[in-house]
Amino acid sequence: MPAKTDHRLTIRFTPQEYALLQAKAGDTALSAFVRKAALGEVAAQRAKPLRRPKADQRDLAAILARLSLHPLVQSFKDADRDVADATTTDKLDTCAALLEDVRAMLMQALGKAP
Repeated sequence: MPAKTDHRLTIRFTPQEYALLQAKAGDTALSAFVRKAALGEVAAQRAKPLRRPKADQRDLAAILARLSLHPLVQSFKDADRDVADATTTDKLDTCAALLEDVRAMLMQALGKAP
């Protein structure tokens, strides 16, 4: 395994200095802002790390993708439009049952007992 090539540098700031840095950085992460300020264009050449989701994140993403296709979504939309309709109660009961199923799937993906 190759040695880690990154090095950490710790710098202490007063609360006023820190607030000034945050204001100047705007939406940019402070570490990226300070790196760019100190190194200029060399900092732009830094390779961005690849973000690899953990297995449980992939499971949760799959569940969320399935939710968008689930009849639950359409049932809620229908129930919202047809509030005065006689079948609304049945649709809401169906939605409640589907929510219980979704909850169980999410708990399983998180490794928790339902």
